[in-house]
Amino acid sequence: MSAISYFLTAAIFSFTIALPVGSGSVMMIRNGLNKHYSHAFWTGLGMNPTDCVMMFLYYIGLSKVFQIYGVQLILYIIGILLLLKLSVECFKKKNVKVEGDSDERHSAFDSFKDGVAVSLIPSSLITWCALYGSFLSTQPNFGIACLGILVGFTFNNLAYMGIAFVISKFANQKIIRYINVGSGIFLLGFAFYFAYQLFLLIFR
Repeated sequence: MSAISYFLTAAIFSFTIALPVGSGSVMMIRNGLNKHYSHAFWTGLGMNPTDCVMMFLYYIGLSKVFQIYGVQLILYIIGILLLLKLSVECFKKKNVKVEGDSDERHSAFDSFKDGVAVSLIPSSLITWCALYGSFLSTQPNFGIACLGILVGFTFNNLAYMGIAFVISKFANQKIIRYINVGSGIFLLGFAFYFAYQLFLLIFR
């Protein structure tokens, strides 16, 4: 395979894996609706620093650090707290009035930080190790594969920004309120799931 083939394979792979609805995409849509549709992209962009760190860890062979009991314990606790915080914010903003032409600069960094927070929950890191890490380990050109994965993530961010744009333009305030509440419930469910996983980890 040529370098272009490796690049396209990695881009398509990461785009396909990242597209289904998860805690990250829920946060992207929520921010895209509550602030400005472009904030879906800023939220997705906030997940990329963690992606880069994970790639670096795989490159230097330190990915097994996430299999250490103490590290897993800390990750689950932090992840549960982050998910609870994000869930509460969804419920608080269920009646927010969406202003599609609001000032994007006002909270772009806040949306970026939301993306960083979501990327640090256990499911994101486990997914990275199980899927993207496994994929990278089979690629002869590590650098090209990493670049392709990041490009795939970028297209995924643009896709969710488009989804947020369509919903914000054609959905009424009541539907958007339901989406906010649904997002809160979804993230809360993740928090309880990881609390259960933490219980199993401690008392296994």
